[in-house]
Amino acid sequence: MKSRREFLQTSVVGGGALLLGGVPLITARAQDTSSTRAADSAAAASAPALSQDAFGFNLHLDRFDEAPRDKQLAQVKAMSVRWVRGVSAAWYYVEHKPGARDFGRPDSQLASIQRAGMKTVGGLGYAPIWASRHDPNQKKIPWGLGKYPPDDMDAWASFVHDTVAHYRGRIDVWSPWNEPDSRHFFYPEPPAGFTGDEAAFLNLRRQSYLDLQRVGYEAAKRANPDCTFLSAAFASGGTRTDQGFVKWLIEHGMMDFCDALDLHTYWSCANLRKIVTDARTWMAAADKVKPVWMTEFGAGLREDKTWIGEFTHDQIQSFVPKALATARSLDIARLFWYQGYTDGSGVTTLAKSNYALNVTDGPTPAAWSFAAAAPLFGAAKYVGLAELVVEEGRATGHIFDRDGTPIAIAWAVHPDNLDNRSAAARATLKWNGRELPLHLSERPTILAL
Repeated sequence: MKSRREFLQTSVVGGGALLLGGVPLITARAQDTSSTRAADSAAAASAPALSQDAFGFNLHLDRFDEAPRDKQLAQVKAMSVRWVRGVSAAWYYVEHKPGARDFGRPDSQLASIQRAGMKTVGGLGYAPIWASRHDPNQKKIPWGLGKYPPDDMDAWASFVHDTVAHYRGRIDVWSPWNEPDSRHFFYPEPPAGFTGDEAAFLNLRRQSYLDLQRVGYEAAKRANPDCTFLSAAFASGGTRTDQGFVKWLIEHGMMDFCDALDLHTYWSCANLRKIVTDARTWMAAADKVKPVWMTEFGAGLREDKTWIGEFTHDQIQSFVPKALATARSLDIARLFWYQGYTDGSGVTTLAKSNYALNVTDGPTPAAWSFAAAAPLFGAAKYVGLAELVVEEGRATGHIFDRDGTPIAIAWAVHPDNLDNRSAAARATLKWNGRELPLHLSERPTILAL
């Protein structure tokens, strides 16, 4: 496992060291194929320097008291982010009984965020169980978290309007629902008496969510015309997920009822690129191209599994700068890493960090990686794909401009496009008439040219 000193160690190939606050940031060892060059060049033409707005963190602030909340926010702020996805103002959370709303808990979460001088995305879903006659738990725990659309869309509209109005000027970005394309989180089973087949049920789910998105958007804009109302945060994969959900919604007008498309994905830069590229293709076909946000992205420490999600600390540490650079190359408006701090209030050790970059016994190796990479790529303008002549293996790279200094990042790519696999490549980086030989691995090489 690499130490912070090793991560920050200078390893310059044909260039000078880039200093961030006096610390040399050039690490040893992290392509897109030629098919991605046109897309990256188009992104480069419009990509702004986003600085501290480029990246954010998911935090489960609702699970903690004030003091640990403040500690978490201080930690992630030190990692050069100013945005969190961290206030749950969910309908079930604030309205346990019809008409009896209590914003005390989300108000407290927001107060912590404001003390830290940070900004947040507010969450409006899920619905309370009492709102849907289809929920089998309606009589048992009516105040609980419901995964069915409400029977009365006027009740949903009233809740959204009043919540957005309550936080106007304090929370101006809203997410209506989390991962409705997954049956884990929206309309898990057909309603009683439903006689259609699986295809008919999928279309019922899609239309039900489209109605919820439209009504929520219109209510939010009445309350605050200047707010940013995202699409649902779509899972884009996983078990029990309707893979046609997002495409169908875009084809049937959803982009008229959101200001940006919100996507989730995990585990690889190739996956990140595919999810975003597919979504932009669907939006272009509908002639409704909107900005892309990604409010969940990351990789978990799962050394006991043999699948795409199996990562060690070293692999996550190497994955972070590659993912942040890829996100900027794709002109993702804002990417939130999942997650900034462990999600439980008990003691969590480094060996059990899972998706968290910080745990109760301190930062993970990937946290140091994020702290170095986020200000570097967040404050830089994307230039385009690096020109790499690959002599052996596979490799990719990108060029950024930070205050007039060209910055290159390059890494070897495993044949399976998985970032939790070892890889090796030999390549020559061509830049401004110079040729720099590189011996690359899955660990990213970052160069000031």
